Amino acid sequence: MLFFALLIAFSSGVDVKGPDGKGAVAIDTALLRDGDVILQTTSSTQAPAILVASGSVYSHSAVVSVERQGVFVIEAAGRVSKTPLQTFLKRGVGQRFTVLRQPGVDERTGAAIVKAAKQQIGKPYDLSFSPGTQALYCSE
Repeated sequence: MLFFALLIAFSSGVDVKGPDGKGAVAIDTALLRDGDVILQTTSSTQAPAILVASGSVYSHSAVVSVERQGVFVIEAAGRVSKTPLQTFLKRGVGQRFTVLRQPGVDERTGAAIVKAAKQQIGKPYDLSFSPGTQALYCSE
């Protein structure tokens, strides 16, 4: 589900300025859409193993949910939870991130992706990366 091909707007190591002096990470949230995937590297204990095993510069992913109350991500970190975007971004190493959008994902499909992700809220994190849906890791 989370294999996305199109880099949509920015990678914080390139175009985003980083902290705004008030503790927030500068990001134009108007560019974000439901169902976008945001990638970052965290300092979690399993991050080094994920980086080596995946060959990626990122160790964590989440699904973007744009709501009236603000922008959130649905992520598996401890338990699957809904996290404010700024909280998620501040946890990233160097506050670097990349946002991806699957080509062809329209508003209806994005809403369906978020709905499916929210149905996973509360499930435990899958430390063994096992098949199944009783426990989940972030890119599952």
